[in-house]
Amino acid sequence: MADFKITKSGYQSVTTVPDDFIENYMPMANGDYVKIYLYLLHCVKSDKILSVSSLADLFQCTENDIKRALKYWESKQLLSIEEDISGEITGLFLTDEKTVNASVPEKNAAVCPVPEPVPEKHSYSADEMKKFKEQEEIKQLLFVCEQYLGKQLTRTDIETLLYFYDELHFSTDLIEYLVDYSVSRGKNSFHYMQTVALEWHKKGLRTVDEAKLDSKPYAKECYQVLKALGINNHDPLPTEVSYVDRWMKEYGFTIDIILEACNRTIMQIHKPKFEYVDGILKAWKNAGVRYLSDVEKLTAEHKNRAASKTQQKSDKPFTTRFHNFEQHSYNFEELEKKLFINQ
Repeated sequence: MADFKITKSGYQSVTTVPDDFIENYMPMANGDYVKIYLYLLHCVKSDKILSVSSLADLFQCTENDIKRALKYWESKQLLSIEEDISGEITGLFLTDEKTVNASVPEKNAAVCPVPEPVPEKHSYSADEMKKFKEQEEIKQLLFVCEQYLGKQLTRTDIETLLYFYDELHFSTDLIEYLVDYSVSRGKNSFHYMQTVALEWHKKGLRTVDEAKLDSKPYAKECYQVLKALGINNHDPLPTEVSYVDRWMKEYGFTIDIILEACNRTIMQIHKPKFEYVDGILKAWKNAGVRYLSDVEKLTAEHKNRAASKTQQKSDKPFTTRFHNFEQHSYNFEELEKKLFINQ
């Protein structure tokens, strides 16, 4: 593909985006979350008055989507949310991670537990490197990584991999998945891999399955759906994750509506069936449902229609097959006269 050049003309104002955000936060964040955060940066310099509802209208999503995005950035310590007694958002405070930690330590401690300290990376001596390379699983790890990257690993590359293994305590399987994960996204940089590894370390991810689930959208919601359907014997399966992804992304439903559909599924068929839940949600989508109150209204209308049909059926005269004969009308006075004449 041809290269292209970016030019500018007539710019009246500029929104500054921190390099730290672009390098360490943006690559792993949901795209919609990134758009919302960039818009907040834009609004800071204009003192624009915002609300959850106005942001939802602007980005054509639900208010819960906006709240999820704000909570996500709060968990990353890039902003602080002010709420009133009822839980309504009354203010946002954007800052860098250091300022947030210094200014509102009590609040952040309540929202997000303090992560485990990250071990410092250090250089390994020639003897240490030799001992590591003599281990069979390390040999295999280095070979696999070279295959993924299509190049011979440098000493710095190997030290980074050993940092994951020796100090972050990642298994070789998890490290291989990390390299595969990065390369599949076009990120061959070990700096990017280290950023992802540190994020996984903070989250306490220690297995490939945990990392795979975390890399998928709506991981938390998947567990909520399983719980609502009474499934407690396994983690979300790929097909189950795809259903939740469809319900939230394609159908645009919030988790409260999805859980309501799960509850109705159990009440109706008494077993967890994702296809049945999907049928309910698809019908609600076609009916224009956006909020849980819409579901309640739709249910009430359905009950009223059913009651009306039942009433109409009860008002209909009772008939049998004998009523199918054509009814004749007789003039009983004429019949009586004929009767007397014939006597």
